[in-house]
Amino acid sequence: MEKIDENRESRRQQLLVTIKLSILVFSAIAFFQHYFKGKNVLDLLSNGSWTVCVVILVLVSIYLALLFFDAKALARQSRLFVWTELVFLGLFSFAAIFFTGAIDSNFKSLLLCVILLATISQGLNIGMITAVVLSGSLLGMDLIMMAPNQLVNLYFEYDLILTCIFMLVAFSVGYYVTMENEYSEELRNLVNMDALTSLYNHRYFHSILSDRIQEANKKQASLSLLLLDIDDFKIYNNLYGHSDGDKALKKIAAIISASLENKNIACRYGGEKFAVLMEDTNEGTAIEYAQHLRDEIAKTVFYGQEYLPEETLTISVGVSEYPHKAKNENEIVTQADEALYRAKFFRKNRVESYVSILDNLKDSLSEEDESIITTLRTLIAVINSRDKWTYEHVIRVAEYSGWMADQLNFSAESRQTLLYGAYMHDIGKINTPKEVLIKSDKLTAAEWEELKCHPVQGVEIIEHVDVIKDVQQLILQHHEHYNGAGYPYGLKGNEIAFMSRVLSIADAFDAMTSQRPYQNKKTIEAACEELIRCKGTQFDPQLVDVFINIIVEKFNLNSQKR
Repeated sequence: MEKIDENRESRRQQLLVTIKLSILVFSAIAFFQHYFKGKNVLDLLSNGSWTVCVVILVLVSIYLALLFFDAKALARQSRLFVWTELVFLGLFSFAAIFFTGAIDSNFKSLLLCVILLATISQGLNIGMITAVVLSGSLLGMDLIMMAPNQLVNLYFEYDLILTCIFMLVAFSVGYYVTMENEYSEELRNLVNMDALTSLYNHRYFHSILSDRIQEANKKQASLSLLLLDIDDFKIYNNLYGHSDGDKALKKIAAIISASLENKNIACRYGGEKFAVLMEDTNEGTAIEYAQHLRDEIAKTVFYGQEYLPEETLTISVGVSEYPHKAKNENEIVTQADEALYRAKFFRKNRVESYVSILDNLKDSLSEEDESIITTLRTLIAVINSRDKWTYEHVIRVAEYSGWMADQLNFSAESRQTLLYGAYMHDIGKINTPKEVLIKSDKLTAAEWEELKCHPVQGVEIIEHVDVIKDVQQLILQHHEHYNGAGYPYGLKGNEIAFMSRVLSIADAFDAMTSQRPYQNKKTIEAACEELIRCKGTQFDPQLVDVFINIIVEKFNLNSQKR
């Protein structure tokens, strides 16, 4: 649609340039006729009339050059410039009429070009006003210049017909321009709007996002993106059908639309997912808005909501900000989507902002280390592209590890080290073949041995980054078992670093509660039972108790028997 609009505007500008050129050329012809009338070349050279002609030619040439070579720039000029140009061309045309005989002039129809210019460029109302002003000026000139003893003013009668033609042309062309604009707007709405919710659609979202990022760069301002997803909407659709589901979508879209302020826009991103772009808004303000929106939707009554898991429809929201966190259009969408994923996974009905463990390293990095961290980030992105289960697993393990660090009263430095370890514990899988990572059948002995190499390979990848040297131990030991049956070195008990034992529990719990190609996910309750069964064999028994207490609290479970 943007290309169609660009082509349409380009052709409109070409038409306007043609009309402007016609006004100037016809007016110049009128002036030349006035100055050349009854004179030969010797007369022109002797009395200096040629000077006037040269000046007119120079002025017209300069203006023509501007129109030809800078038409796009003229199209972007302010309304003051447009009005000034319109008034100048009107006066220039009227002067040509006046100097070529005034009421006797044969160039009165030149004003029609000015009316066409005003109507096409400014619309019906301005076109009609221009027609009235020029018609009034023309008829006024006829009355003022009428001979005192003249009973019937034939010039007035003839020009009255001409002014009626001016009005008719202004109205006809203006009416057509209005219809064409309305048609274009309707077509634009059909292309850009979602038919069900009356919000902008996914296609328009990416178009406007690119524009808003450019504006943010120019103004050096923030731009926040919210991605919203309706919780348990699949259950709602299954219970009541798509008709009631559509009604719920429309109601939520109306709540979002009513909450918008300033230049913020809302889009239906797809399915039950919405996006809100907030101009000149930092992450903190965006989170406040998201919390307010979440509360409003949670309080809204939906048909049949009492049969849903939470007895109401709720939303989860992911937030990211440009340029503080995201650096381009793709990053802000990806980051908001990752934040939304975390919100959906952890109990839903919540707002999460994007957090990158590696981003927190920036203040303590040397220039060399910073380039290495960028490489690590790229490697993690590659893992995501090869094995989405590993990438999503990493995000959740980091969250569980943070909960454990808080419960165990880790220092800020130790907590950060644990989170870095959680974020990078599977980075060695970059060397594991994709076929092994996503294989649904049981691994062969050779494949299993290959997979068991990833802790050592992970350490080799980061061993030259001094700022995260402490993380190496976590990566190396997170598959060691409390009874010594783990890998790669068969460490047991306190031989395994304390933080590695914490990470091992978080890693195993998420592996059990996640859908993988090679296994179906367990319920949270079943995973907790498995942790209890493996106390003292695979896991540190005391840390298992701490972890299960956290899970019971976070996921509102009944107390587990331990």
